[in-house]
Amino acid sequence: MENIEELNNEIRKLKQQLAEKERIIKDPAKRGYYALNRILYQQIEYLENFNLKEQIGADPKQDKIYERAKGIWEGVKTMILDCRALKSELKIPFEEEEKEIKKIYRTTPESIADAIGNVAGQIQ
Repeated sequence: MENIEELNNEIRKLKQQLAEKERIIKDPAKRGYYALNRILYQQIEYLENFNLKEQIGADPKQDKIYERAKGIWEGVKTMILDCRALKSELKIPFEEEEKEIKKIYRTTPESIADAIGNVAGQIQ
């Protein structure tokens, strides 16, 4: 009997999550906000790993990494402010955004492997 009750609770929870997802998916403004937010997180992560000392000495004609990174850091402030303003305008609650952020930084075996040196699927 306890198992059936647990399953019913799980079904209720999943139905609520599905209803919330459907509501978000139907709103292109929120979808756009989350897409921009995801790109912003990727840019910030890239800049955090960018090593200026290594890239500044590269031949600019052959290696465009410095120029591309510079384009990111010059535009990231505007993008942050735009995302903040859009979040406010769309009235996105903190709890909803927190759920979306967790999806961006989902921990998987692959993400752990990447963090320790891209050893996913390798036998040692």
